Formats: sequence, structure tokens, C-alpha cells
Amino acid sequence: MTDEPPHDFLLTLGLTAYEARTYAALLKHPAAAPAVVAREAGIPAPHVYRVLRRLVESGFAARSSAGRITYRPVDPDQAIARLEAQERERRDRTDRAVAVGKEVLKKIFAEAAREPALEEYIEINKNQARIFARMADRLEAARRQVLAFAKPLGFATTPARGSFAERYALTLRALKRGVEIKALYESPESASPAGEQRLKDLNRLAARGEQIRLVKELPMRMYVFDGREVAITLEDPATTKPTITCLAVTHRALATGLTVFFEKYWAEAKPLARPRGKRKRKTAGAG
Repeated sequence: MTDEPPHDFLLTLGLTAYEARTYAALLKHPAAAPAVVAREAGIPAPHVYRVLRRLVESGFAARSSAGRITYRPVDPDQAIARLEAQERERRDRTDRAVAVGKEVLKKIFAEAAREPALEEYIEINKNQARIFARMADRLEAARRQVLAFAKPLGFATTPARGSFAERYALTLRALKRGVEIKALYESPESASPAGEQRLKDLNRLAARGEQIRLVKELPMRMYVFDGREVAITLEDPATTKPTITCLAVTHRALATGLTVFFEKYWAEAKPLARPRGKRKRKTAGAG
């Protein structure tokens, strides 16, 4: 048997390279202090607390504060069993989404003879800049309602497109036109700086009138415009450079089916918690 840490196996479980090396170090050095873990794992010391926190959240490590802060590995059987349960839950959600989508597509197929040719109402786009420009155009053209699965992409996109500032401006103009916007977002990790900023951004949108609810995970990135046009953006299963494909369909039957799909998620989602305002202190002698 090899003495090398099982990094490749840990990576297939969904751990990052830093997380895999840190967990392997904990297995060899239980109850180790963060500085020791960083040295044994060969990762920069400033990153070790973030990596350890993520291992605790994912069930691979446990934190002890008795005397001094140390971390110990969770038994691999328990950690992997938890991951398997999460994966089964994810597959179940996907299966439910597929079941709904299949019924919608079957309905479209059955009505195909009465519909125009596919190229007249289906648009496929793989260029990031054009995708975000086209989405902006659709939001500008909306007149009644926009429903959104606002799932973040798993990689950096063109900086000039898709930024919060641009989305905020487009949303504000749509709301001023009287467009109803209902959006589902994945719950940000409030403990991280990025998560805290995300919550601030969402509260800015909510303060302007966007209806927002949060879910643990969204199956896809999807928009339904005015009950007639659908845009679905998917990350391609590429093995090299990540890419995305946007499928836009102008079809009321599909929009109706996906609206039902959206409303099911909306009914089960949690409302966005609004920030509490600071209470004013009473000054001496105030009436």
C-alpha cells in the first residue's frame, strides 16, 4: 500500500485541494492546533481557519475549545455517510425537477404540429457576453412579471456583464415600470465576507420592491418573462475550461409549466430576513 494521503479520493468526494490535504493531515495528527495543521497540510497559515471551518461545516472535522482551540478528524465512515445522504437528497431534488420538466416537454412535443418551426422560437447561445446582454434586453422588455431562479454560476464570468450593479439598475427600471419581480436565491453563507455582502445586495433589491425568498439549493438558473418567454442558463459539463449555454424559448406552454415549477419552490422557500434598524437612544430629559 502507498503511504501517500488519499487526496485524489477526497477530491472525488467534493473537497477542495486544501480541504483534502487538511483532512489528511488531521487523520495523522488528531487534536492538532490550527498552526500545526497548516504546517502538516502544507497550506498557507492565513487560509487554515477558513479551510478548517469548511471541514467542520461539511462534517469532516470537529472543533474543541477546551483549553486551546484544536481540531480533530471525524471518523471517515461518519463523514462519508453524511456526504452520501446529502448526495441522495440532491439526486432526489433533481429527479423531482426532471419529472416536472419531462411532463412539460411532453406537452410541447404533443403540440409541436401546431407550433412554428423550432428555429423560430428557440435560441441557443454559448457566448457569455451575448448571454448577459440578451438577458438584460429581456429584463428591459418585461412589462408584467419576471420569475427567477437566480442561481449563481460556479465560475467567474465576464466582469462587465452580470454584475450586481448592472442587475440592480435593470431591476430598478423594471420595478418602476410596474413589473412584478419574484426571485429565488440560494441562501448565502452569512459567516463569510462574500455571504454578508450577498445578503446586503439582496436586501437592497428587496428594499426597492423585488420579492425575494431563499432556498438551500436551486436546480438551475432560470427566468420566465411575462408568462411567454423562458431563459435557462446551464453550466456545460466540460472537463477543461468552464462554459455556459443559454437556452431561450418563446413558448407559452413551456412558460406556464415552468411557472408552476417556480411556484412550487416559492411556496417552500424562506422569506429574506430584513436587517433590523438601529434603535435610537433617548437623551436625558427627553419627553
